[in-house]
Amino acid sequence: MKIRFIKPRIINPAFILIFWLSFLGLVSYGFDYLQAFLISTFSTTAAFLLYYFIFSKKIFIKDFIHFIFGFSLGVLFAYLIYVIINILFFPIQEELFFVNALTFGIFPILFGILFVESLKKRSFSSLFREDKEECIPTKVIDTSTLIDYRIVDVLKTGFLEGKFIIPRFVLEELQFIADTHDPVIRNKGRRGLEAVKELLKLSNEKKALLVDIYERDIPYLRKTDEKLLELARKFDAKLLTMDYNLIQLAQIKGIETLNLNDLINALKPNFVVGEDLIISLVKRGKDKNQAIGYLNDGTMVIVDNAGDKIGKKVKIEVTNILQTSAGRIVFGKFKEFVEDDKRENIAQDKKEDVSSEGK
Repeated sequence: MKIRFIKPRIINPAFILIFWLSFLGLVSYGFDYLQAFLISTFSTTAAFLLYYFIFSKKIFIKDFIHFIFGFSLGVLFAYLIYVIINILFFPIQEELFFVNALTFGIFPILFGILFVESLKKRSFSSLFREDKEECIPTKVIDTSTLIDYRIVDVLKTGFLEGKFIIPRFVLEELQFIADTHDPVIRNKGRRGLEAVKELLKLSNEKKALLVDIYERDIPYLRKTDEKLLELARKFDAKLLTMDYNLIQLAQIKGIETLNLNDLINALKPNFVVGEDLIISLVKRGKDKNQAIGYLNDGTMVIVDNAGDKIGKKVKIEVTNILQTSAGRIVFGKFKEFVEDDKRENIAQDKKEDVSSEGK
């Protein structure tokens, strides 16, 4: 079970308000300005750490329990310091009251955060630095790329290296898709999750490839597309996507994108007008005298004057090539049957001639 907290846009002014309320309250209570300033600063810092590392993310119930446990240890540690201060500085303990207040205000929060993050196997220093690394090309992978699954095959070849980031909110979107009732959509979600599993396995096998699950949410954005763009901007990374609309939005915001369709299309063999191809015709085209065949890479070939040659292997002459965002379409015209189909066609003609003579 997990909790999702609503993060308002006024959270930064709220921290300023906490500071001034604490400061004014402490001054009116009898503290001098320096003591009030120090206590207010540390209490505001504690509130910020609590928000940023705990409530600004989608957290699980177990994380909250771990935080409470760490918080309790922090209280015990603060009490131990309080006892030591009373023993060592008994004559001036009243003057050190604000030190005790800081101790009880900081250590419980700090212990709670450290206890939660340590169970996620994250070092203390990693909490206060960005995850991006210098000189390592970084790419953010979106949902459409994982569902397509070809990213796994591309990375297996070793042509793409660097760091690949899969955000946690993308995994949750895949999980949502995999739990739908529609079997087609459900299979897409499961294929995306399987792609994540294979990428993590591949990351352990190849030293030049690093696949990382980005755990933090971007609380001030709601839509997944907006979060992906913000994450790519934050890491100065390229966005690996096959979503046309997302690509257009990324270009508007100056974020570089990589589209696997462009890579696959670029690797397809090039043809020139007048070149001969041999294909098998599998179905009729839109026009009455057209037939359609496919090359080994899935390229569609539309053949004129071949509507009556479905199921045959033929030689065609390329007449035009159309490149679209979805792929490449080759147009051609029928020239002749290939050798096997020639003999079969001649035999069929002879059989028809003999049957007509018998009649």
